[in-house]
Amino acid sequence: MIQGLSRRKTVYLILIALLLAVLVLQQFLGRTALPKIPVIEADVSAMTIVDGERSLELRKNGGEWLIGAENYPGNADRIENLTEKILRLQPLEQVSSSGFFRPYSLDEEEAIRVTIYSGTEELRSVLIGKAGTTGRQSYIRFPGKNEVILVAENLSLIHI
Repeated sequence: MIQGLSRRKTVYLILIALLLAVLVLQQFLGRTALPKIPVIEADVSAMTIVDGERSLELRKNGGEWLIGAENYPGNADRIENLTEKILRLQPLEQVSSSGFFRPYSLDEEEAIRVTIYSGTEELRSVLIGKAGTTGRQSYIRFPGKNEVILVAENLSLIHI
């Protein structure tokens, strides 16, 4: 026993040291809570947004965005802002990897799927679920992946 300390204090100090060692090991050996999502730098030419049974196609023609087969003019600033957010996702944390998506509204039939293209090449496809608890974040996942990620933008406002 450490001289001058009571048995109780010695046990507490040993427990603190053990817990600290476990924490350090988890940080170095375990996966990180912050996933890496690469930023994509490319010229965007099209985007599709699928929300349940509804689908919307947006195409860039010159400097103007056209919506749907009817070629309605779109708000270029809002569409460019959305493409930037999708191509530059800022992850805050991975909240789940179990494949259970319902609490985050990320089941295929519930989530909003946004796919961005450059020509015929798919740049990024992402499933967007509900907003985070503060309303300033969103839960997302990538198609075919089980990881649910909290990102720094409220993307759930995209509904069509």
